[in-house]
Amino acid sequence: MDQQHPLTNITQFDDATDVQYRKSGSSLQRLLRLSLQKTLNVGCHGFSFHVPFLVLFALQVIKVSLLTTEMIHFGKDRGNFKEIIGKGELALKHLLIKGWDASWETSPYPPAHGDFAVYTVDDLLGRVSHAVNRYYNAHTEAIGYFIRLRNDQMKVQLKYFDFPGFNKRFTSGVHIRETCFEIGKGLNKTSDNKTGDVIYGFDISKEFDYLNISKPVKRLLSLTLNFTLHSVRVHVTDQKARCLKISGNIVFEDLDNNGQVGIEFKTLTLRIKCSEMGIQNIDDWVLVNVSEKIGAALLVFTCLSLLLSALSVIFDVYVCWKTKVFMGKYYTRFYQPVSPEETDLPPSEYLHIIKLWDIWAILGDIFSLYGTVWIVFKIMESDWVIGMLDFYTMWLGLGCLVSWICLLRFFKFQEKFYLLFSTIYHSFGDLVAFLFCVSVLFMGFWICGYVVLGPYNVKFQTPSAAMETLAAMVTGDEIFLTLVSVETQRVGNIIILWFSRVYVLFYVVMFTVIIINLIVAIFNSSYEAITELYKKTPDERKIRPLESAIRGLLRTNDVRESFRQSIHEILTASNRPPTSSIEDSLRKELQKHLRISSKTEGVELIKPRTIESFVNDRSFSE
Repeated sequence: MDQQHPLTNITQFDDATDVQYRKSGSSLQRLLRLSLQKTLNVGCHGFSFHVPFLVLFALQVIKVSLLTTEMIHFGKDRGNFKEIIGKGELALKHLLIKGWDASWETSPYPPAHGDFAVYTVDDLLGRVSHAVNRYYNAHTEAIGYFIRLRNDQMKVQLKYFDFPGFNKRFTSGVHIRETCFEIGKGLNKTSDNKTGDVIYGFDISKEFDYLNISKPVKRLLSLTLNFTLHSVRVHVTDQKARCLKISGNIVFEDLDNNGQVGIEFKTLTLRIKCSEMGIQNIDDWVLVNVSEKIGAALLVFTCLSLLLSALSVIFDVYVCWKTKVFMGKYYTRFYQPVSPEETDLPPSEYLHIIKLWDIWAILGDIFSLYGTVWIVFKIMESDWVIGMLDFYTMWLGLGCLVSWICLLRFFKFQEKFYLLFSTIYHSFGDLVAFLFCVSVLFMGFWICGYVVLGPYNVKFQTPSAAMETLAAMVTGDEIFLTLVSVETQRVGNIIILWFSRVYVLFYVVMFTVIIINLIVAIFNSSYEAITELYKKTPDERKIRPLESAIRGLLRTNDVRESFRQSIHEILTASNRPPTSSIEDSLRKELQKHLRISSKTEGVELIKPRTIESFVNDRSFSE
């Protein structure tokens, strides 16, 4: 039975209790200690490797190598398909949009020109008619192979308004009208005597007259030309065809009716089988570089990795549960707690058993499997677009990223190799708390900049643009361009110009000079703490400073006896009130580390409340 010291209320044990403990829990101890060793010490100690560690490491290296190879090959094919779509869209822009110039195809900053727009009735009608004419004559005029199949056509979607100034039927209010019609009444056909090809002409005014719409351009809100085309692309390096279905629209838009009609052109290119276009006996191009053999091998190794990681997590959960049950029975006998309320290990000790690395590895393998299965084995489906490739590439890329990061866990065998991750892990809590406070300041600057500078600075014109600009200025970039981008000639009040200067200066001082340097200081502090920790032995790292000092005094011959006597007097002085709060605090702190020995008139160290102490302490084993 447990005995309580009459003065200190500290648990003591006799030899009979120790014998009873050894007999009741010896077999369970050995099995549990062995399981915890396998769980907590997966891998190696120093440079001594275990066979399971080497097998798991080789499996992960092969998997990451196959995944990286597959990503590079698929990236090339995806880039080629994106180039085909991009060049085809540019060709259609030059073909269908009157006045389109190569200078509009670049993205310089600051912009070298204004919006692509029209301002007169004749110009608008001429560009609409030009687009329709070129669409119907694309099979003869375009250099690329563009054809219209039976279901390919062009439709006009028109949105305009009515109010008393334009229509006498309305006495009050504004009425928005919307109509959609197929190109037909304004289209005329002629034959080329030399080639026999049909040549089309078009006049949009005839369509408006047929629909009995008067002066639609003067009250125009938007006019959209929706069309579909088919195309075939062939590359010089292979003998396969790329058969495509192109859906596009040309938008003439003036939603606030200010007289500036902007022009936008968008396409959606869909890969289809050439047989759908009536082209037989030709190989369809899918993905040239992607190998199904590499994909199959990647699936095998990824499934093996996923299975091993899942088994590891299951084993960790089982060991955690068994440890919890064991400690519920034998905790007080093994750790000899200083108070009756202490009946179990801290929850953090149980969390150490479950390795987060395995959970990350499972997520990475799931992402990799999801992207690989579709890319390698479902790519032969007839219809897919670049957006679909982008979607599955994102999951494959996340899987590749997580898999590479998870390789860090195998670098624990050498502390310097693991230094980077240890520093990040040590500083994570402080960094999150610091960034939370910084985000409050950032929100204030963001809203202020968007509201005040948005109408006069293109870099703050939208909420997303304002956030991106402030994020870029954190590193010291974009400062000059942000200042000169204020349209001084359009500033309503000169105070906005001066406000922008003070605003940018204050933001740069706060974030670039102060906050960035504080973040660097957090990492430096963590780096110094980690390097100091690595100078100690593995056993010394688990000992707290006070316990380390007590151990040193107990090992010193000249002060050991006097130290034991002094500590014994402090621990046995609970029959009288403490002379000060400092003495009471010292007594409580010492009781966390020391207990009165049941055999001698001295003190002994209490076992640390850690699972490692249970694994390493063999004093209660048979």
